[in-house]
Amino acid sequence: MEEYGTGVILKGSGKASFTNVIITVRFEDVPQAYKPGIAYEGKIKVTGPDSTPVPNEPVYLFLQNSGKSENWTLTTDSKGIASFSLDTSLWSSDSVSLLVSGHSLMFSSIKYLMILFKY
Repeated sequence: MEEYGTGVILKGSGKASFTNVIITVRFEDVPQAYKPGIAYEGKIKVTGPDSTPVPNEPVYLFLQNSGKSENWTLTTDSKGIASFSLDTSLWSSDSVSLLVSGHSLMFSSIKYLMILFKY
Protein backbone atom coordinates (compact mmCIF):
# COMPACT_ATOMS: atom_id res chain seq x y z
CA MET A 1 0.00 0.00 0.00
CA GLU A 2 1.35 3.41 -0.94
CA GLU A 3 0.56 6.44 1.17
CA TYR A 4 -0.71 9.34 -0.90
CA GLY A 5 1.53 12.37 -0.82
CA THR A 6 4.56 10.77 0.82
CA GLY A 7 5.11 7.82 -1.46
CA VAL A 8 5.82 5.57 1.55
CA ILE A 9 5.08 1.97 0.68
CA LEU A 10 4.13 -0.54 3.36
CA LYS A 11 3.73 -4.24 2.84
CA GLY A 12 1.96 -6.53 5.23
CA SER A 13 -0.68 -9.12 5.74
CA GLY A 14 -3.30 -9.89 8.30
CA LYS A 15 -5.88 -12.41 9.29
CA ALA A 16 -9.42 -12.07 10.58
CA SER A 17 -11.96 -14.68 11.53
CA PHE A 18 -15.72 -14.33 11.58
CA THR A 19 -18.42 -16.39 13.21
CA ASN A 20 -22.17 -16.44 12.76
CA VAL A 21 -22.62 -17.63 16.36
CA ILE A 22 -23.40 -14.58 18.46
CA ILE A 23 -24.53 -16.21 21.69
CA THR A 24 -25.30 -19.76 22.72
CA VAL A 25 -28.15 -20.44 25.12
CA ARG A 26 -28.54 -23.87 26.68
CA PHE A 27 -30.20 -25.65 29.58
CA GLU A 28 -27.92 -27.01 32.32
CA ASP A 29 -28.65 -29.21 35.32
CA VAL A 30 -32.28 -29.83 34.36
CA PRO A 31 -34.05 -33.07 35.25
CA GLN A 32 -35.48 -35.12 32.38
CA ALA A 33 -38.75 -35.69 34.25
CA TYR A 34 -40.93 -33.88 36.75
CA LYS A 35 -43.23 -34.93 39.56
CA PRO A 36 -46.35 -32.83 40.22
CA GLY A 37 -46.05 -30.79 43.39
CA ILE A 38 -42.24 -30.86 43.45
CA ALA A 39 -40.40 -27.81 42.13
CA TYR A 40 -38.74 -28.23 38.74
CA GLU A 41 -35.36 -26.50 39.00
CA GLY A 42 -32.59 -25.88 36.52
CA LYS A 43 -30.17 -23.43 35.00
CA ILE A 44 -29.76 -21.64 31.70
CA LYS A 45 -26.22 -20.87 30.53
CA VAL A 46 -25.41 -18.12 28.03
CA THR A 47 -22.00 -17.97 26.36
CA GLY A 48 -20.49 -15.71 23.72
CA PRO A 49 -18.81 -16.74 20.44
CA ASP A 50 -15.54 -17.41 22.29
CA SER A 51 -17.36 -19.60 24.88
CA THR A 52 -16.99 -17.02 27.65
CA PRO A 53 -19.98 -16.44 29.96
CA VAL A 54 -22.28 -13.54 29.05
CA PRO A 55 -23.26 -11.67 32.25
CA ASN A 56 -26.41 -9.57 32.66
CA GLU A 57 -28.04 -11.06 29.56
CA PRO A 58 -31.84 -11.35 29.52
CA VAL A 59 -33.16 -14.82 28.74
CA TYR A 60 -36.78 -15.74 28.22
CA LEU A 61 -38.20 -18.99 29.57
CA PHE A 62 -41.47 -20.28 28.07
CA LEU A 63 -43.64 -23.13 29.34
CA GLN A 64 -46.44 -24.85 27.42
CA ASN A 65 -48.77 -27.23 29.21
CA SER A 66 -52.22 -28.39 28.09
CA GLY A 67 -52.62 -25.49 25.68
CA LYS A 68 -51.65 -22.90 28.29
CA SER A 69 -48.49 -20.83 28.17
CA GLU A 70 -46.44 -19.05 30.80
CA ASN A 71 -43.24 -17.07 30.45
CA TRP A 72 -40.56 -15.51 32.60
CA THR A 73 -37.74 -13.08 31.97
CA LEU A 74 -34.51 -14.01 33.75
CA THR A 75 -31.10 -12.33 33.80
CA THR A 76 -27.77 -14.12 33.82
CA ASP A 77 -25.34 -13.62 36.70
CA SER A 78 -21.62 -12.87 36.41
CA LYS A 79 -21.02 -16.50 35.32
CA GLY A 80 -23.60 -16.33 32.52
CA ILE A 81 -26.08 -18.47 34.49
CA ALA A 82 -29.79 -17.83 35.08
CA SER A 83 -31.38 -20.21 37.60
CA PHE A 84 -35.08 -21.04 37.71
CA SER A 85 -37.52 -22.93 39.90
CA LEU A 86 -40.99 -23.76 38.56
CA ASP A 87 -44.07 -24.75 40.54
CA THR A 88 -45.38 -28.01 39.06
CA SER A 89 -48.50 -28.30 41.22
CA LEU A 90 -50.76 -26.92 38.46
CA TRP A 91 -49.18 -28.80 35.58
CA SER A 92 -52.06 -30.88 34.27
CA SER A 93 -50.55 -32.83 31.41
CA ASP A 94 -48.23 -35.79 31.09
CA SER A 95 -46.19 -33.76 28.62
CA VAL A 96 -44.76 -30.28 29.17
CA SER A 97 -42.65 -28.20 26.78
CA LEU A 98 -40.00 -25.86 28.10
CA LEU A 99 -38.31 -23.40 25.74
CA VAL A 100 -35.58 -20.86 26.36
CA SER A 101 -34.76 -17.95 24.14
CA GLY A 102 -31.78 -15.67 24.46
CA HIS A 103 -31.86 -12.37 22.68
CA SER A 104 -28.81 -10.18 22.45
CA LEU A 105 -29.99 -6.69 21.63
CA MET A 106 -26.49 -5.69 20.62
CA PHE A 107 -26.33 -8.36 17.91
CA SER A 108 -30.05 -8.90 17.22
CA SER A 109 -29.59 -12.66 17.30
CA ILE A 110 -31.93 -15.25 18.78
CA LYS A 111 -31.10 -18.82 19.73
CA TYR A 112 -33.60 -21.47 20.82
CA LEU A 113 -33.36 -24.73 22.71
CA MET A 114 -36.21 -26.99 23.72
CA ILE A 115 -36.50 -29.75 26.26
CA LEU A 116 -39.44 -32.16 26.38
CA PHE A 117 -40.13 -34.25 29.41
CA LYS A 118 -42.79 -36.58 30.79
CA TYR A 119 -43.83 -37.73 34.23
